[in-house]
Amino acid sequence: MRSRVGRLFLAVFLSVLVAFTVQGEVMEAASPENSTIKISPVRVVLFVDAPEGGKAAYHEWFVSVAPVLQAPKEIRRIRSYDNVDPTVSPQLLIEFEFDSFLDMAAYLDRADIAKIMADHPNRASDISVHTFIRRSDYAKKEKSATPIKKVFFVNYPVGKKQAYLTWIKSISGTLGEIPQLKASASYDNYYGSTPHRFAEHEFANLEGAAAYDALEFVKAIRSELDVRTASWSQHTFALRSDYMRAEVPEGMVLIPAGAFEMGRNDGPKDERPRHTVYVDAFYIDRYEVTNAQYRQFIRANPQWQKENIAERFHDGTYLRLWNKNDYPVGRGDYPVNYVSWYAAMAYAQWAGKRLPTEAEWEKAARGGLVGKAYPWGDATNPNNANHARYINDTEPVGQYAPNGYKVYDMAGNVWEWCLDEYDKTFYDKSAKQNLFIENEGMLKVVIDDFKTIKTARVFRGGCWTDNILFIRVDNRDAGLPNYASAFGGFRCVRIPSN
Repeated sequence: MRSRVGRLFLAVFLSVLVAFTVQGEVMEAASPENSTIKISPVRVVLFVDAPEGGKAAYHEWFVSVAPVLQAPKEIRRIRSYDNVDPTVSPQLLIEFEFDSFLDMAAYLDRADIAKIMADHPNRASDISVHTFIRRSDYAKKEKSATPIKKVFFVNYPVGKKQAYLTWIKSISGTLGEIPQLKASASYDNYYGSTPHRFAEHEFANLEGAAAYDALEFVKAIRSELDVRTASWSQHTFALRSDYMRAEVPEGMVLIPAGAFEMGRNDGPKDERPRHTVYVDAFYIDRYEVTNAQYRQFIRANPQWQKENIAERFHDGTYLRLWNKNDYPVGRGDYPVNYVSWYAAMAYAQWAGKRLPTEAEWEKAARGGLVGKAYPWGDATNPNNANHARYINDTEPVGQYAPNGYKVYDMAGNVWEWCLDEYDKTFYDKSAKQNLFIENEGMLKVVIDDFKTIKTARVFRGGCWTDNILFIRVDNRDAGLPNYASAFGGFRCVRIPSN
């Protein structure tokens, strides 16, 4: 099987080109009748058996490459499962979920992804790869993830596929009413290979799965499967948590854990020296916080409205261009400015997020590039960012191309507040990890007691007035926490629960 997997992945990618021509027809057939159910329409599923005595080594390897697998924007989520019965094949089930064939093709075409997939046969004793497309005959979803899954592999009888599907649809309503069944979905093998059909039923725990199995209606269905199919098998899988990727929060991008090169060796003293920093995985807002988003915050929190904000939390220019609680007409999608660090911190807490650390901000800004000056590379071009007064004003967010992580406006438009205190000599003494990780409790203190802080805070990214030197990804600036100006805004981050 080892020699097969490389060809299988190649076949998946090449045949996607054909799939584009029929994608509209396929997706229409595959969409569930209830359009509010969010179940990925395309899956690449790996059936894996680990070498004898080598399951732990397989998982260790897969965990090590997980940040690379999780990072691309095309992947909706990754789920991995252990077979509850380790003696039965497949021992492992790994699902890569996509919203479209286009996303799947772009993902598999990435060089770093292809390299991992090519190495897979060297890590497993047996592996097969399948592409499944969602069907509409039944679908249910009560939770985003459930830990126990029963998977049915079904092969259609020759010439009787439609009869089987008609029967399944006739019983789908009753299936959906079973309380133990928390989620379900059905898929066809896109290439017609075996198994022809992949159906999954998800449960909160093994007890719920056992209760489901004991139902007379379910027993009758399984008896009928013997008659209605050419062959079928059932497997119970338990969700693993070591390298699964959750769905990314709306409006955010996942930045993978790992080390990166921060700062530079040839710049101002506060940017030297270049040093390696490790940052845990985090989500970051795809765009800077907008006026429309900030208005929602102050309407929900009157104490931060223009007329009510405490004097110590601003310098007299807070929301300067606003008319009471309304932003200027036509500027809802512009980045909010004239906001102090205190106000940005309050917004982030209200949104269930926080401001990024300086290291998080720079890693996200670099977009995966190493040693480059700007989010897009080293070349300077007025079409890459809003800076140097080319527009002489802020612009709506997302007007320029994103960086490699698909994050927008990390250079120019508005400066962005960070969590950190500004220390111009910090890089001389900086260790190789996130400051807030190495100083246990510091992060919590800053967030919980932010209203008491008086020291200068870090600004990053440059703004619409700045020349090319100030919009570098390694450039550092600062302002007192009550500073609010036309040049400053912010974006937020969130730490994944897993």
